[in-house]
Amino acid sequence: VKKKLRHDMDPPSVSAGDKRKMLRTQEDGGVVQLFLDGHEHAFEELVNRYSVRLLNFVYRTVGDLERSQDLVQETFVRVYRHAHRFDQTKKFFTW
Repeated sequence: VKKKLRHDMDPPSVSAGDKRKMLRTQEDGGVVQLFLDGHEHAFEELVNRYSVRLLNFVYRTVGDLERSQDLVQETFVRVYRHAHRFDQTKKFFTW
């Protein structure tokens, strides 16, 4: 599924820093919806929110840092590809 990504978050006068600040105040479901609507900064926000936590979890399970980093990267690739399947009534991290 190809997704047309937008670099803006309406209106055009909002700076990139302000866009990121706005994203930080959004709940996960709202950030996922923005990503589905084509805002690439929203996906970056999800990665920023959860990459360290996920890496710690995977590393405790796998015990190998490089393998853990690869698995986390693959996880986010799958999130990117399948975000349309996310049930917004659930917590993003457990999905």
